[in-house]
Amino acid sequence: PWRTFSALGLANVAQVCLALAAGNGALGGGWAVAAMALTVGGWLSIVQFACLHDLLHGAAGLRKPLREKLLFVLSQPSLFGFWMYLRLGHLNHHRGTGDTSLGAVFSSKQLEFEDGDTLFVAHRQAIGAFKNDDPPVSISRSVYKHWRFGRGEIERDVANDATQAPSAKLTGDTAPVNWISSIRNALLYSASMLLERVALVQNDKVVAVIGKNTFFFPNKPARFHRMCAAYARFATLFQLAIVLASGPLALLYLLLAEVAWQLPHFPASSFFVSQHAVHSDGSMVGLFSSGRGRQRHRNQAPSGAPAVEGGRPTQSVYGGPGFDWICCFANYHAEHHDFPEMPMWRLPRLRASAGKAFYPDLPPWHRMILGAFSRPVEYRRWSDEELLHGSTSARRPRESRTPSTVPQSRTWSAMG
Repeated sequence: PWRTFSALGLANVAQVCLALAAGNGALGGGWAVAAMALTVGGWLSIVQFACLHDLLHGAAGLRKPLREKLLFVLSQPSLFGFWMYLRLGHLNHHRGTGDTSLGAVFSSKQLEFEDGDTLFVAHRQAIGAFKNDDPPVSISRSVYKHWRFGRGEIERDVANDATQAPSAKLTGDTAPVNWISSIRNALLYSASMLLERVALVQNDKVVAVIGKNTFFFPNKPARFHRMCAAYARFATLFQLAIVLASGPLALLYLLLAEVAWQLPHFPASSFFVSQHAVHSDGSMVGLFSSGRGRQRHRNQAPSGAPAVEGGRPTQSVYGGPGFDWICCFANYHAEHHDFPEMPMWRLPRLRASAGKAFYPDLPPWHRMILGAFSRPVEYRRWSDEELLHGSTSARRPRESRTPSTVPQSRTWSAMG
């Protein structure tokens, strides 16, 4: 726990210092503030997120009531931040990935979100079996509808879905990338992320005043609204203190910093845009040709990787120790879903112990980013009960698994 809290404390203090520097002009004008926020600020934000995420899962070794209080307080500095997603949506995401439509999440009457990740994947993916069940007003879905893919991508996905063998699905295809549509989709995605974050920040201030979050979630119980109002008021007071101590540019810095690592310019966005994403033919994100002729890209799935029927609905992104630190180890996403209570710092060691037959090499981060924007991808339903291949005795609860108990053969099941 000391490592998690040390990293979180240092990141939060550094973020406050940079926000104050931005507000009082020490970083320069607006463009200089934006450049700092989209680089260094983005990295500090992902450190904050990864450490809060570890805290939520109990990796810091604290009891649940204390974890929730610390999650509330240590989610600052931010402008909208990660508290709502982590406190009210992330754990259910582990229990029911892809089981709920975006429309159902917004209209739900229960306290916690059925699957918090649905709120984020809506910016970049079709939502499996719920493609047409969107809320009446949604920035993410409204912008996503304007994404365009080359004709070849759509035709190939339809054909491959019906004809490809499992092994072919895993290794992808050889069609060239449509760079114009890929760049256009990436720009639209970035715009929707920023626009939605601005809307969330404004709504948060309304929630702080009226005490309810009824615009987005009108059917939630009273406790949900009390929790949202309490956090909105705490965050508003924190932000007001920073602005009074420096200036309004501090808010611009915090806004761009917390969304920076999710945008395509940032290497860490590769795990954000590729996790739980499979192409409609079942192939993994990032497995396609480089666009020069029709030669298969050399970073295809390794020959030793298991052939998976229906795709692999979550995956990690590997890039060496330097890349791990850029992502604050959140790039080990498959490993995290297998062992959610394991501290992020130990996930590289877990992968090394399990071996590449269990967690095989995958395309590099830049191929993952390109794959997410060049071909249609889906957020599919998948069953925790079917994660492990082999005898049913191996299907023990996740919290009881250790690396030594994991079988050396695994399959992923897509149900949607």
